Amino acid sequence: MLWADDESNDILEPLDRRLRRADFHVDRAINYEGAISLLEGKTYHSVLLDIILPYSTGTGALSHDIGVNLAEFAALSGVRYIGFLTVTRRVDFWHKIKDLEGLFPQVNFQYFDKLELLGPNSFKEMTVFLKGSA
Repeated sequence: MLWADDESNDILEPLDRRLRRADFHVDRAINYEGAISLLEGKTYHSVLLDIILPYSTGTGALSHDIGVNLAEFAALSGVRYIGFLTVTRRVDFWHKIKDLEGLFPQVNFQYFDKLELLGPNSFKEMTVFLKGSA
């Protein structure tokens, strides 16, 4: 699985350990360019990404909807399960996800709220989705 999130090496580091304990092989990218590079070099069953990512290392600026572009590239690359793990409210971008669902009916998209990640069943629901056993 590919996990694209600029916080994956910092505050969300414990999530990586939990994903690995849940039998995921996790490749991490901390920006859009890194995620694209991994998607170009390897086949993934699932991608977990933040809707807000920096474009590349050292740019300093975050791109608000670059995760939607990354999701589209992942779908074109054959990924079948794409989860958005973000603090961005679902209502603020879900119409774009609905557009992607129309373009890629074979791909499953799901929203996961970072602020609810420690809530009951949230992690389990996310891992079940990413494994494709929902």
